[in-house]
Amino acid sequence: MDARVTLIASNGVMLECAGKKLLLDALHNGKSVGFSNPPADVLENILNAGLPFDNISCLLFTHVHPDHFHAPLVAQYILAHPEQTVLVPKDCADMLPEMVSRGNISTIHDFNGGNISLDISGIKVTTYESSHIKGINNSYSDIKNYCLLIIIAGKKFLFPGDADFNVDFCKNIADEHDIDVLFTNPLYLNRPRGRRIIKAMEAKHNVI
Repeated sequence: MDARVTLIASNGVMLECAGKKLLLDALHNGKSVGFSNPPADVLENILNAGLPFDNISCLLFTHVHPDHFHAPLVAQYILAHPEQTVLVPKDCADMLPEMVSRGNISTIHDFNGGNISLDISGIKVTTYESSHIKGINNSYSDIKNYCLLIIIAGKKFLFPGDADFNVDFCKNIADEHDIDVLFTNPLYLNRPRGRRIIKAMEAKHNVI
């Protein structure tokens, strides 16, 4: 079964498989922290459900950093598409209290390092809590990142966001699931531990 990945900007992508379309970390303000924003015409198409961003099944976000999640854009999208399912970590949901009260937001709650599974529009999503890639002077150590295992029609996609370089953590996911497609964070390529993770995952395909 074929799958298609469309780059939005930075780590944001649209995943298409078996008639489903998912936006992953796609509505963000990456420019505010030195990355790229979604191009204006692409963002307009997303917000207005223009081609190819029509019939989106759900929006998923891995963590609160602005190059992955931007609350005003997410709120704007939800107001335009109130039927939409949006899955976010709790610290993202805390920035969207009105949307939470309206019932438009599904929240990844803290499970003390455990994982949760849920069904969204016929898509199985399992979240794995991880630490964030460490910045200078151990910055970002307090940020929770959630790896997303997405199963569509039996095909398994792993979207790690900015998961830290923890080989054992990633290997445990790989041992539990035969990953078809790994969305590889570019930072993994230029660090030895990152390359060990890519090798340990043994995914059939890598998307960078």
